[in-house]
Amino acid sequence: MLRVFLTSSVLLLAVLLSSDSFCGEASAETTPAASAEPSPEASPEAPAEPQHQLRIATLAPRQSDLGRAFQQLRKELKEVTNGQVKLKMYDGGVAGDEMTVVRKMRVGQLDGALLTSTGLGALVPQVLVLQAPGLITNYPALDDVRAKLGPDLVALFDKAGYELISWGDSGQVRIFSKHKIQHPNDLRNVRPWVWRGSPTMKAFIEAAGANGVTMGLPEVFSALQTGMVDTVIASSIGVLAFQWHTKLKTMTKPGGG
Repeated sequence: MLRVFLTSSVLLLAVLLSSDSFCGEASAETTPAASAEPSPEASPEAPAEPQHQLRIATLAPRQSDLGRAFQQLRKELKEVTNGQVKLKMYDGGVAGDEMTVVRKMRVGQLDGALLTSTGLGALVPQVLVLQAPGLITNYPALDDVRAKLGPDLVALFDKAGYELISWGDSGQVRIFSKHKIQHPNDLRNVRPWVWRGSPTMKAFIEAAGANGVTMGLPEVFSALQTGMVDTVIASSIGVLAFQWHTKLKTMTKPGGG
């Protein structure tokens, strides 16, 4: 059994929407004005064209639990709005890594996203306090801290132009590797992945004296295949969802011990 030296944090998730997602009306090309006489070609049973489209991005693969949940949400949203709102999902990282997704939200190419602390921190850096290693070590503590800080964080997202729809969690962070990791010094002998745009992961790797390999999350699987990286810091849910577990051999226990 591997001995943990890192007190685990909980990997955060949140759903964000740009504040102006519903501000604009549908264009004339997508919602033609109704004519006095029905078109003979038009079927009376044809569904109405959607008045709004929400473009949402997530790194979660379509076949993961999160991916399937969003597909179900897409169907339910269509039903409850009578087809007036369409949810267009860009799952599996097809819209890019989280820093790219944040940039696309800022310029209006995306309306929202399911983001981890990396993407959330790019919009509101204060949220990273919830991800600091060793600060929050269990779910009751996380719930308590988030209940107290939540309103302030929501206000900060609102000020930045985003609506925080919901918080979520995807498991406690562990260290997964092709090698045994039993002491901080062990990280100096491996090639750990550092998520581009994650100040907490970068600071942790530097504090351990390791030489991290910086890249976006969608690049990690191929990097594990080629040996460019051999160690990742992530939750078990994430490692399974992205199939990284097929390239790794050991993992630390969450929470210390």
